[in-house]
Amino acid sequence: MGTCSEEKTDFIIEAELPGFSLKQIEIEIVESKVFIRAKNNTQELQQDIHNNHSLHKHAAERLEQVVTLPFIIPKKLLKPFS
Repeated sequence: MGTCSEEKTDFIIEAELPGFSLKQIEIEIVESKVFIRAKNNTQELQQDIHNNHSLHKHAAERLEQVVTLPFIIPKKLLKPFS
């Protein structure tokens, strides 16, 4: 799901998440760990008014990858992702 590469002053983490929109992706940093989570919840309602039946479908897909960096990231350096 993800790769991590080191540049001179930066670490670059790349993750491929096909089928997920940006709104479905969450990134959390705790000390030296970067958590990348993707969640996709879908709901579908089908109604048959002739037979008075309804069918509810719910599907959930969740992915998580943890990347451990060789240092702790100070909280004061964290900025919101956009």
